[in-house]
Amino acid sequence: IMSSIAVNRNEFNEVMQTASAFAGLHKGLLMLDNVLFQIKDKNLVITSTDTEAYVSRSIRIDTNEDTKDIAFLVNPRDICQLLSQITDETVTIEFENNAMTLKYSNGYVSTATYDGSEFPVSPFEGGGNVYTGISADTLAEAMKKAVNFASNDITLPAMCSVVLHFDEGDVSVYASDAVAMFLQRVHDSMGHDNRVLLIPKKSIKAIVNMLKTCAVFRGVEANDTHIKFVFDDGVVISCLTD
Repeated sequence: IMSSIAVNRNEFNEVMQTASAFAGLHKGLLMLDNVLFQIKDKNLVITSTDTEAYVSRSIRIDTNEDTKDIAFLVNPRDICQLLSQITDETVTIEFENNAMTLKYSNGYVSTATYDGSEFPVSPFEGGGNVYTGISADTLAEAMKKAVNFASNDITLPAMCSVVLHFDEGDVSVYASDAVAMFLQRVHDSMGHDNRVLLIPKKSIKAIVNMLKTCAVFRGVEANDTHIKFVFDDGVVISCLTD
């Protein structure tokens, strides 16, 4: 066995559901039907991307062996289906050659793995503005509501987006399909430079999920092309609508 680790089933299921958000959305690259599993610094990091958006979450692992850093791809569909049926508190994951096996009290499931060395890296190159002091719960609720008012007309990309408008003392969340408009202000604890950021609606579900499930929301970073939501155990990065 290359490596054997134990993870909390509920944490693993939550991370798999979130991190697989963009798997299979890019029809041109079969590699992106999969999620990237990495073991780094005693953490299992799970990542998916469609090259325009990127979500990554980590779980602290329990192991009695010195696990070396590894990176491989696995299709998340079977794993997510299985985890919804397991009642064990702990699941053991074994990696051997080109396979990953999940073991639990009533059995196991194995799935093929593939080399993850060519998986796309994060598109966010840093720089730009940093926004902190925002309530995760309030922002999540506002974005969840706003996305229902965004347009589905792909010829109007600006209206297929949820808008974050930062100004001194407030963050406004709004969306419109040119017929109806939603707006909610989210008060924060810091003033910010005036900035309007348009986030494609396809990224909102993963962002809301992270805002609701991660214990600590660190804040938002944004440059001219991308926005990054930073958490204690992961990130969501999305391109910005021009």
